Amino acid sequence: MEKWITQMKQISSLITTKPKAHSLPSSMGLTELGLGTKLDGNQIKKAQAYLTKRTNPDQTQTDLLTSIQSLTESNIEIKPKLGRIGDISRYTITCKDRDNLNKAYTKVYMTLVGLPISDIKQRLLMLSTLVQRQFGDSPEDLEVRINSTATQLQNYPVDIVLKAIDEVQKTERYFPSYSVFYKHILWRYEARKQFLFALDREEERFDAEENDKFAVEQGLD
Repeated sequence: MEKWITQMKQISSLITTKPKAHSLPSSMGLTELGLGTKLDGNQIKKAQAYLTKRTNPDQTQTDLLTSIQSLTESNIEIKPKLGRIGDISRYTITCKDRDNLNKAYTKVYMTLVGLPISDIKQRLLMLSTLVQRQFGDSPEDLEVRINSTATQLQNYPVDIVLKAIDEVQKTERYFPSYSVFYKHILWRYEARKQFLFALDREEERFDAEENDKFAVEQGLD
């Protein structure tokens, strides 16, 4: 037992890293992300604190929907995806103007912020004390697993990642590969990103309207 405790302390010291400035997940680069809207450091910290307290990502999704509807003063059209319950194929959001759109982007961004990698490593270290190491893995192998998994998990929303770790803790006997965590993350993350895609489409609508107006003013139409 003493040897095991010593090994875990060694792993803990090895994976503890200095926190770095944290921004939005790099995996979100698939969209324009509302070109005029960015989160500052205080907003990111506030979002991380808020999402850390959220034990149910599905409720975060519902609350975000309500918040966006209140902000835009419009009903949001929801198109469910055939298959798994809770999957969303598409949202349609109507904003009053660009300022309203940017405020909506900010609300969505604040539900997509990830945890600093050092925090994730500590949570994975705790998980490793509740499940067994993979057969044949040494403490050094576990360290590599924790580091590589944390590197991937930092790209996803705080509450969704924490829920995935909790579900892994309850269902897995051995410390799993990243793909097991991803299985718990993907469908929730895809549903939340639909808000972002909806706002991107609304931004495109504003762009088209402004281009048409410019063309009329210039006598090009």
